[in-house]
Amino acid sequence: MTGLAGMLSSGISTLESNITGSPQFLFRFIIPIFLVFVVSFSYSRLSKRAFIDAPPTLAQMKEPFDLPTDRFNREVNIIQSNNYEKYLADMGNDFEALMRNSMDFKRLMKAYRRYDAMSKSTYKKRKKRGEELKLETFRKILDLYASVRKMKMEHFELASVKEGANTK
Repeated sequence: MTGLAGMLSSGISTLESNITGSPQFLFRFIIPIFLVFVVSFSYSRLSKRAFIDAPPTLAQMKEPFDLPTDRFNREVNIIQSNNYEKYLADMGNDFEALMRNSMDFKRLMKAYRRYDAMSKSTYKKRKKRGEELKLETFRKILDLYASVRKMKMEHFELASVKEGANTK
C-alpha cells in the first residue's frame, strides 16, 4: 500500500512541478478534454431538439399527388390507354429506313462493280475515271454502313441490352 501511495504522491508532485515549470504542458491535456466536454454537451442539447417524423396530418393526406410530366410517365399513360399505334408508327419508320438503306446499298454495289470493271480497262482515261468513281462509291457505301450501324446501336442493340438487364 505504501508503494502505491508513494507512486501517487510522486506522480502528483511531478505533475505539479511540470505545470509550474511549463504552462504549455497543462494545455496538452486541458484543451482536448475541454473540447470533448463541449462537443458532448452540444450534441446532447441538439439531440433533445430533434424529433421523430410523425405520420402525415389529415391535410397532408388530402393533398393531391401529381406525377411529373416526364417522358416515362407520358409513355405509361400511352400504354395504359392501349394506344399501340404510336409505337407501330415508330417501328414502321425504322423498317422503312432499313428498306431504303438496303435499296441504296444494292444500287451502290452495282455502281461499285461497274466502276471496278472500268478501273481494269486498258484506256488510261477510263481506268483513272473508274478508280476515282470506285473510291467515291466505296466511301458512300461506308457512310451508308455507318448510318445502319448507328441505327442498330440506337434501336436494336439498346433494346437487347435492356432485355438482358431485366432477365438477370
